[in-house]
Amino acid sequence: MDTKVIVVGTSLLVVGAFAALGGTLTAFTTPLPLVKMNALQLGGIVVALVGVGTLVGIDPLGLKDAAAGTAF
Repeated sequence: MDTKVIVVGTSLLVVGAFAALGGTLTAFTTPLPLVKMNALQLGGIVVALVGVGTLVGIDPLGLKDAAAGTAF
C-alpha cells in the first residue's frame, strides 16, 4: 500500500471519528427529525466511510467513479 493512501485514509478516518463524536455548535448538535442524528454525526460517518474505503481499497459510496468523471 502506498504511503499517501495510508496518510489520507488515516486522516479521513480520524476526522470522521471526531466529527461523529460531536461538536459544540447548536446547528450541528440539534438532532435531525428523520434520522435521529445530528448533522455533524451524519457528516462524520460519511467521512469515516471514505477513510475506511481509502485504507482497505473499497469504495462504499461509489466516489471513485464520480471522481473519474471530473476535470482532474
